[in-house]
Amino acid sequence: MEGGLERAAALARQGAGVLGEDSELGAYLAHVADRADKAHGYLEQGIGLARDYNERVGKVEGGLTRIPGVRAEGARKRRKRIDDAPEQEHLQHGGSVERAPVAHRVEEERSRRLEQAWDAIGNVSSRVQRFERDSAKGGCARSTSSPRRG
Repeated sequence: MEGGLERAAALARQGAGVLGEDSELGAYLAHVADRADKAHGYLEQGIGLARDYNERVGKVEGGLTRIPGVRAEGARKRRKRIDDAPEQEHLQHGGSVERAPVAHRVEEERSRRLEQAWDAIGNVSSRVQRFERDSAKGGCARSTSSPRRG
């Protein structure tokens, strides 16, 4: 990236020299070259800081284990929290989900929920049919839209 930035600044300076810095494009190219030089300075400063950081990390790397509580093999495994759900027993022993026994109450609950869902679908369907019927007659009685133009 450094080489490309230097080349861009050199090209901008060359263009400014050819066009003359008193022209609008020449002045703009000179400004671009100055900004590229400034960015190059920031880039060199950042690279210097990164190298310094890497050197310091390299010096400390082996000394981290001397800090109390820091281990060479890494952090301890996370303990399970009290509210973490335990693994289901049939899955702990290698059983499959298909072979798990289904309680009778669960099936009753499922059929009750299905019945409620079908009732809700029927309710919505009848409302839609009523809306379509009322709309076909010439407008819904509850409609607050503007009057029709004849």
